[in-house]
Amino acid sequence: MCIPAVQAARIADSLAVLPLVRREAQAWQQAAGHFQTAGDSLRVAYVARGQAYQQLRGALFDQRLLTANETAKAIGWQQRAQRRGWLNCLLLGALASVGYLSLK
Repeated sequence: MCIPAVQAARIADSLAVLPLVRREAQAWQQAAGHFQTAGDSLRVAYVARGQAYQQLRGALFDQRLLTANETAKAIGWQQRAQRRGWLNCLLLGALASVGYLSLK
């Protein structure tokens, strides 16, 4: 079986270029591996960011509850102090009127 010279030359050229093609394929495969590793790292970072965001939202919610609780306590103390003030004012007025009437 005989092959024409042109076809033989093409086969020889293909065989000569084959190591270069293999090196390029290996380089592309390594680059793909690096991209996959980077993608995995980004995925892990994205998940970590989501978890940190959820923790932050939880902490913010807890802080809001704490603030609302402290505000309610402060309002309660303020109302009690106001009642005591009015009671003191009434008692002082009653004492002053008793003192005034006793002097009269």
